[in-house]
Amino acid sequence: RGMTPPATIAPPPRASDAPSPCDDDLTAACLRRADAAPEQPTGAAVEALLDRAWRWGASDVHVSPTADDFVVRFRLDGVLEEVARLPRARLPLLVQ
Repeated sequence: RGMTPPATIAPPPRASDAPSPCDDDLTAACLRRADAAPEQPTGAAVEALLDRAWRWGASDVHVSPTADDFVVRFRLDGVLEEVARLPRARLPLLVQ
């Protein structure tokens, strides 16, 4: 039995519902947690990602580096959805 996300944290829009499936709130939440834990910013950002993945019922989390950022995707209902983009400069240790 899957868990229903709390009403205050809606799942990201599907590609058919919006032009961009990225959730700016998730990006902001990761960066806020990273800023709040200067001794371990990457760990704090990962904790925020995993917390949201669990709340949304994601079966897996993918983080892919690009030249400027990290693209974060959650598998939701069997579909890999882009949910955030995190700047590489802020979280250089996210993917090694």
